[in-house]
Amino acid sequence: MRRSDLFQRTRELLCGTGPGSRCLSVAVLFALTYALERLLPFVAEFDHGWAVWWPTNGVTLALLLIAPKKHWPFILLPITVASAMQQPPVPGSSSFLFASSVGNCVEVLIPALMLPRFCSLTGWLQAPRLAWKFVISAVCLGPASSSLLMGLYFKLTMHQSFWYIAGNWGIADVVGMVMFTPLTLVLISPETYILFRWRRLSGTLGVLSLLTICCWFVFQQTSYPDAFLISPILLLVATRCGFSGSVLAINLLALLATSATLHGLGPFALLTGVHEPYRVPMLQLFLILALLMAFPISIARLQQESTTAQLKTAYLQMQALAAADGLTGLANRRRFDAALETEWRRGLRNGQPVAVLMLDADRFKTYNDRYGHPAGDLCLQQIAKAICDIPRRTGDLVARYGGEEFVILLPGIDVAGAYSVGEQVRQNVRLLGLPHQDNPAGRVTISVGCAAMMPSHSTSAAALLKGSDQALYTAKQNGRDQTCVHEWQESQTERYFCSPAEAAIGS
Repeated sequence: MRRSDLFQRTRELLCGTGPGSRCLSVAVLFALTYALERLLPFVAEFDHGWAVWWPTNGVTLALLLIAPKKHWPFILLPITVASAMQQPPVPGSSSFLFASSVGNCVEVLIPALMLPRFCSLTGWLQAPRLAWKFVISAVCLGPASSSLLMGLYFKLTMHQSFWYIAGNWGIADVVGMVMFTPLTLVLISPETYILFRWRRLSGTLGVLSLLTICCWFVFQQTSYPDAFLISPILLLVATRCGFSGSVLAINLLALLATSATLHGLGPFALLTGVHEPYRVPMLQLFLILALLMAFPISIARLQQESTTAQLKTAYLQMQALAAADGLTGLANRRRFDAALETEWRRGLRNGQPVAVLMLDADRFKTYNDRYGHPAGDLCLQQIAKAICDIPRRTGDLVARYGGEEFVILLPGIDVAGAYSVGEQVRQNVRLLGLPHQDNPAGRVTISVGCAAMMPSHSTSAAALLKGSDQALYTAKQNGRDQTCVHEWQESQTERYFCSPAEAAIGS
């Protein structure tokens, strides 16, 4: 199975969008949510019951951004049920579960409705005003609605401080949103795993290992407030590994820093006595500042790379347009001249001949006068197609030389081979059967001039081109609708053979 298909199947499984996968999706989401919240107290929850970060809503928001709206109920339902089963027992458990479930659903639905749909990581990050929409909806409005609701609930039912409950609830949700929404989108995107291909694997593992070592050094001691030492490593990750690497690094940092702080280690363990209640908010503030530092830099880097790629594509398109004939789509004269010089030098190095065919539509001026210029343009397009229909090698080049003249460059072909190609082209044009009443043949025909030379320091590509043009002139003088060959003799004299002349060539 291709990597892109694997990621598509994974998305369909998580979002329930695949054929016959809705029940399986519900079961998988229920199991993942249950396991995630079962694990949470061991990695991100302090003794008083408040979490440093709450991952469930961030993961849910990411899945809603991926799935069509009609599938949203089948995402929210299993996650809400699994989350409710893990809530601690409190007075009035039924009303508490109802209030928390409503708050969580509102918290994810607000940003899900405001943020753009997710199709690819690069495209989503480049959506207009994404950063502002994410801050307003996922950082402010969503968590605020949930935290205010829960603060009001605890105030009315258990007479606890409204602002204390709302603050602790909301900050954990904010940190969870900004950590786990990007993490889920990154893990489900094929673009992320470019970082782990062979060419980039050592660099990716190197910076992530450096971050891990630095985190261990910072958070395994309680003597120095040295959390700032991690900042240069995060900047290195952002510039080397982009947005995906920054997301992975921030979540790795959050896991290590939270685990250490839970066990009384790290710079935040220095807050003791009356300052100990500030330990969790300071850790949360540290993680938010790390996010604000790494994410904008990595997104700016992505936009710079995208702009560079667009400029490169535009340049190549302009280069192609500058080297192509607008009417027939063939190479133009500028490109032909450059290719002729290149092949001439290659033939000089390799000791191989170079051949050129000059082709001209017979009595084309009278065709234009009788049938009109639009018909003349169509005629040239059909002649160009007939020329391109003959079998060609990779190095061969067909170009429009000007007006009704065409040219074919044949590197590595001698005069006999050039004559054979010229005859194929001439016959192909005759078989088009385009009517031309002013032509004795009664149809559109072409004349072909062939020339082939072995490149040497005493000759030039211009001589080859001149020879094919003289052969074309001879074909015109001899009655048109024929292939004429220009051949150089050892005595530097020239001779011509016009079709049918297979027997004369090489004699």
